[in-house]
Amino acid sequence: MEVARRIGLWLGRLALLLGMLAFAAAVALFSAVTYLELTEGEAQNPISVLTALLVPVCGALAAACYWLFVETFKRRGGQTAARPAAPARRR
Repeated sequence: MEVARRIGLWLGRLALLLGMLAFAAAVALFSAVTYLELTEGEAQNPISVLTALLVPVCGALAAACYWLFVETFKRRGGQTAARPAAPARRR
């Protein structure tokens, strides 16, 4: 059962990594479309508003995927490593 759990954990990490990359690519794409619409298209198309709204949404989703990806590498509950003792203070 431990092997299946580890495989599931790594598949989840892979899915989060792919999601993060996909949302980051969407941010780049929507930013470029918004920039081109606003500079060359005089923003007459409602697509420019839609893409401008999707930039922060996809950015937040990419950040969330990154955060969850990093959290999967942290130790859980009782598995925390002991903290090293602080050196004696000199006065």
